[in-house]
Amino acid sequence: YLLIFRIISLHLIMQAISFWKRSPFSRLVFPLVAGILAGFYFHVSFSSLIVMAIFLIIAFGIFIMINKKLNTWLIISKGIFLHLLLIWVGAALVWLHTSTHQPSYFGNAITDSSLLLVRLNEHPIPKTNSYQCEASVLSVFANNKSTERTGKIILYFAKDEQINKLKYGDELIIKGQIQPIKNAGNPGSFNYKRFAAFQGWNYTSYLTSAQYKITGRNDAHWLKIISNDIRSYIINTLKKHLSEDDDVLAIAEALIIGYKADLDKDLVQAYSNTGIVHIIAISGMHIGMVYLLLQFIFNMIPFTKNSKRQTLPIILILWAFALLTGGSASVLRSAIMFTCIIIGKNYFKKPSSYNGLALSAFLLLCVNPFYLWDVGFQMSYLAVGGIIWLQRPIYDLWYCKNFFGDKVWSMAS
Repeated sequence: YLLIFRIISLHLIMQAISFWKRSPFSRLVFPLVAGILAGFYFHVSFSSLIVMAIFLIIAFGIFIMINKKLNTWLIISKGIFLHLLLIWVGAALVWLHTSTHQPSYFGNAITDSSLLLVRLNEHPIPKTNSYQCEASVLSVFANNKSTERTGKIILYFAKDEQINKLKYGDELIIKGQIQPIKNAGNPGSFNYKRFAAFQGWNYTSYLTSAQYKITGRNDAHWLKIISNDIRSYIINTLKKHLSEDDDVLAIAEALIIGYKADLDKDLVQAYSNTGIVHIIAISGMHIGMVYLLLQFIFNMIPFTKNSKRQTLPIILILWAFALLTGGSASVLRSAIMFTCIIIGKNYFKKPSSYNGLALSAFLLLCVNPFYLWDVGFQMSYLAVGGIIWLQRPIYDLWYCKNFFGDKVWSMAS
């Protein structure tokens, strides 16, 4: 029994070593996540980050000086140093992405009589009684002087004729009651204040047409202009041909480009109750379908039959689709993962799916560490990780000689 136990233990250890070698980014994600959690829950200050950075620099200098006399202990210490560095990076990312920590944050300078110069980050979205829009604060006017400021604010516009003039990139001067975002509901319910803070929103304001003025300047990014124009064209085309049924129109908009503003709450609840709400949300499944379709099309073209020639155009189209659909966490995760898989498949031998998954998580968390609290982000990685882990053992349970039967079983598993 002892011999069997040792053999099994050795086998598990060898499998773990093989996994870590084939998936190096899996080793880097965990300390980064630990740093993000520590930075958020322990409220790591800027001075603490500076002290930790000095300690890491000193440790790195010691490693450089004694590099020629490495022994086993020092090699282990290098691994510990790398993990500590990633923990520090995670905590630093949380501090950097917490808008209230920035000296130029507009919330530190506003008064009841302040005017704000803001830029709209999107087209106003129709709601039940108003229009909603995220805006970036550019300047604060107070005490007869203007100071450049940063930060985001959620604006609600009254429904009137002037709202139709607003579009993405417009700069406005607003004078309304600016209120901090608060929780609504019972203790233990959804923490909207924290959710909003993760998006960079800490303040909101409701504006009538008399409380804002369009400056006439538009500072929109050209790439987002193209994306918004294409989205608007698709939405208008769908409205032209599917206007007889609002529910059908709303589902088509959600399925094709991830536009959810027209979805009825009761309809979404009905999909949720039946467990298929993920169908009307752009996710990794859609990116995978687009990838397979593109691969099929490029394999039919003589010039792009070579897999290496397909790499760049497929990646560009996948990212264009991801941006067109709004770039949610699940879509970005899939776009990054498929990018890694395509590059690995065409330029390297036997790329690890775990490594591609870990790399996409690492990059996304570096872009925004608060994705870690996004339920879509969490469920996406649990789902894809589970599929990668369990698909092969389930598939091996039954061997089908028929080609089409084997394909069906492969998809089912």
